[in-house]
Amino acid sequence: MRKLCTVHLLSNHKINSYRSTRSEKVALMIKSIKPSAQDGGVVDLSAKVSPLSTNLSCLMIINEYVQASDKKKTKDFVDTMMSIMQSGEAKFQFDRRHVKAVLLDMLVASIDTSSTSVEWMLSEHLKNPNVMEKVQKELEEVVGLNRMMEESDLDNLKYLNMVFKEPHYYFMKQWKIV
Repeated sequence: MRKLCTVHLLSNHKINSYRSTRSEKVALMIKSIKPSAQDGGVVDLSAKVSPLSTNLSCLMIINEYVQASDKKKTKDFVDTMMSIMQSGEAKFQFDRRHVKAVLLDMLVASIDTSSTSVEWMLSEHLKNPNVMEKVQKELEEVVGLNRMMEESDLDNLKYLNMVFKEPHYYFMKQWKIV
């Protein structure tokens, strides 16, 4: 099952096919946060990130996605699962019950993991303003102040990547996972 999910459902191609949708939804979330942030108000990021994660997961798993660039229909998560079921590619019994179970597992895992990771990262690094200043400086240097950061910028944001990964390593070490 893990191999089927990795090869067919979570491939780089499949994940990247939703890049514009992710960018659009993140931009909407930022737009909703911006007024409070500019006024120095308090923003409950948990209340913003969790619905964003849910929305993105549901879009990826359930909706059909049409790429604007070439108008070519790509198979969504459900289409892919149904194709696997009908092809007999799985080396074990795989019917509609299994499709439903995998969909539920993937949906719950994607929602909880993403929002929890962001909350952990932010809460750990908000405790250290020096780290946040370095992240802001790197964002200003790499992305600038006149445009929104995009996924393609991530490869050039070395410090931000380390900052995001550090809490994961810290908690995994604490729980003796690594």
